[in-house]
Amino acid sequence: QQLPLEEQDRLREEVSERVANYEEPKAETSPEATASVSGDGKDAGDDVIMYNLGIPLIVVVTRADTCNVLESAKTLGWSETIEAYLRNECLPFGAGIVYTAVQAKNRRNVEVLYEYLMHRLYGHALKAPPNVPSRDALFVPAGWDSRERVDKTASALQDGLERAFESVVLSLEAAPPAAPPKVVCDDMQEFLKRSEKVL
Repeated sequence: QQLPLEEQDRLREEVSERVANYEEPKAETSPEATASVSGDGKDAGDDVIMYNLGIPLIVVVTRADTCNVLESAKTLGWSETIEAYLRNECLPFGAGIVYTAVQAKNRRNVEVLYEYLMHRLYGHALKAPPNVPSRDALFVPAGWDSRERVDKTASALQDGLERAFESVVLSLEAAPPAAPPKVVCDDMQEFLKRSEKVL
């Protein structure tokens, strides 16, 4: 069942207001989190949501604890590339990004995700500050990011965001082995005719 147009417009307006009026939490933060978000300020309404779906969007990257795979010489810079491309894709939708990891002794960003869901869906206070850049605990609330910040992150990449993502971040799986050469077998009747001459 489709919502009436007035209701759709109201939902889009609500999402736009939430994103445009985002304010960073004033709670005590760790020194590294404060350092990671200080500088390059953003005025509310700097960026307009290009694709407003009328619902809060949150991109959750699970298994972020496996980021240590991206620390080899072959994958150098991939983590920054993934972050830049992901932020670039989420920005026009006004989507937030949360990296999560769940291990026996380490539950990273699960509480942040829960808190952010409660904030976006029910208006609860958000205490978690943005955490950018981060390999395994990235948190970019909707409304915090801007085109200027994404471009600044992308400028640190070798080719920025110009190249296709798939040409930068390649599959680490080994290529499948080459198919064995095709063996052509004679038809049974032809084989028997040739054999008859020999026997």
